Amino acid sequence: MTMSSFVLLLSGLLCAANAEALYPETVLRPPSLLHDFQKNNISTSWAPGHPKEWSDKEALRYEFSDGGPYRYTSGAIFATALSSDEKFLVTVNTSNHVSVVDFATGTQVFDCTLSSTYQAEYRAVRILTGSSGYDVLVSMNYQEVQKLHLSPQGGYLGNVTVYPGGLLYEKGSPSISHNERLFITAVPTAGQYNIYNLDDPSVHLTLNNQPDDMYDASITPNDAYVVTRSYSYSGMPGSTKMWSATTGALLRDFNNTNSETLAISPDGTLLVTSLSREAVQLWSLTNATAPPTTLPFPEQTNGVQRLAWSPDGTYLAVGTYKNLLVWKLSPAPTLIQWYQIEANGHDVSGLLWLEDSKRLAYRVFGGLEIYDFESNLKYRWGSSPNSHWVDGAYMVENTILAKGKGWIGGLDGDAKVRFWEVPA
Repeated sequence: MTMSSFVLLLSGLLCAANAEALYPETVLRPPSLLHDFQKNNISTSWAPGHPKEWSDKEALRYEFSDGGPYRYTSGAIFATALSSDEKFLVTVNTSNHVSVVDFATGTQVFDCTLSSTYQAEYRAVRILTGSSGYDVLVSMNYQEVQKLHLSPQGGYLGNVTVYPGGLLYEKGSPSISHNERLFITAVPTAGQYNIYNLDDPSVHLTLNNQPDDMYDASITPNDAYVVTRSYSYSGMPGSTKMWSATTGALLRDFNNTNSETLAISPDGTLLVTSLSREAVQLWSLTNATAPPTTLPFPEQTNGVQRLAWSPDGTYLAVGTYKNLLVWKLSPAPTLIQWYQIEANGHDVSGLLWLEDSKRLAYRVFGGLEIYDFESNLKYRWGSSPNSHWVDGAYMVENTILAKGKGWIGGLDGDAKVRFWEVPA
């Protein structure tokens, strides 16, 4: 071995060691399955040609990167979002660089570097559609949200607007209103949530009396109410509360202490919250005196990472540390699927229902998978078994569906945005 080869090898080993020191969830193999999906007591199997690697060019349909080659590299993409009309894709990297791309052509139409003393939050960017163009919201370390207003063609139209607090990491229902004009920020230092209207700067509602750590807020489908959850690590009791989205008045206190996440059903009649490490609870939003229905986990878990209602409200999927649980809610709540991997630090997150509840997409050990309930088949795109498996809780856990193109994707383990054709 030459001296230069030795130096390169040593450099590579040091980079790998540094990466694992920074990101201890990175491991050299996928975890073993303890429970897999089943249909009629028959375990699922891989669809033909799967699992596929991120580098599989036959599956790759769209790729770009405005950052470094790996998620721990300076400049790597932190967050990405697709506009609801699927016209523009926006990314933000670790250098606070914002890039707006025409989704049809893959060409960049606007880019800038945000001026801030804070770094952009991973997972915290939105691009919202309005009558006069688009609004890009970027959360800066839960200290401020910066808004860029774009033309219908994606060009920049004005000065940056700054709001206090940070965008919420949406584990369940969206913290953006159905018409994409209202959005919610959390201000942990002030113990409050703020509601803003993108079309009317005079609208600013404050939801007070929150503990110091706030994680989730969801707007009902009719844009009339807001449900918040607060979870404190400093000993203060957490809470789940419902507010008026027009007046900011407190309407209901669920007394649900230290819920980790929440989600509102598609018809706006049910609220689901987590209950410590043991269960989730269903609450009626139309009957305040009705007791909650408890859906217990098969075993204790370390945290609920994502809640996802099926589009018709028939099913509820819950992603936790090492588990993916699916309940059918009618005629009585029944646990119908339990997917579980060994305990090695991996979360199951990024849940997204496809084809009106026939398929469920999810992120696990650094990849994107889909389970088909009718065919009992699984599909996977992810890292090579010989590569580091990067946990979905960081950088890769968002899942983006582009219905117009029939693509599904998001960030991969190298902090690039990729899309694949949804299998037939």
